[in-house]
Amino acid sequence: MSIGGQWVMNSVIDDYQKDFKLAFDSFFKNRIEDAVNLIIEKLESNQVFVIGNGGSAAIAQHFATDWSKGLYGLNGNKSNVNSLTTNSSVLTAIGNDLSFEEIYSHQIEVQGKEGDLLVAISSSGNSQNIINAIKSAQKNKMVTIGLSGFNGGELSKLVDNAVVVHSDNMQVIEDVHGIFGHLVYKYVESHGLIETK
Repeated sequence: MSIGGQWVMNSVIDDYQKDFKLAFDSFFKNRIEDAVNLIIEKLESNQVFVIGNGGSAAIAQHFATDWSKGLYGLNGNKSNVNSLTTNSSVLTAIGNDLSFEEIYSHQIEVQGKEGDLLVAISSSGNSQNIINAIKSAQKNKMVTIGLSGFNGGELSKLVDNAVVVHSDNMQVIEDVHGIFGHLVYKYVESHGLIETK
């Protein structure tokens, strides 16, 4: 690599590191323990649904993997976690027959029950299909958590528990959202709060 290229790479790394530190520090000014405890409570007794678009859809699937298969691997804990991002047949049927804005709200209407939890991930906090899903969850008397970035968007105003990563760097926001999912896993791993069913 050329000297100029190395300097540019170092600059990118330094800038990213600064952005990440600011976002990570501000993230812990949220009362994340409330959100974590709520998720753990629902993992013990209810269905937990996770949604997102694009990179946030991948994060939702990661959450579902860690909170179901991962936690089961610890000591036989059983939790009912469902990422609504994964069934391409359902997503395309709803998108084609209804609209893309209803791909999650329709699934919530069909599957959601009173007391269940919806964890919605949207960096902007303004994705219409995410907002619609929150409204459907509220109609079903579900509990809602929103993970967003930037200024929180509409999502942070609608949910029962908002966790906002205050950054304007999309990649950093997604990184911190991923860490949140790992914190839930590590909390259960440390405290063993989920009982075997």
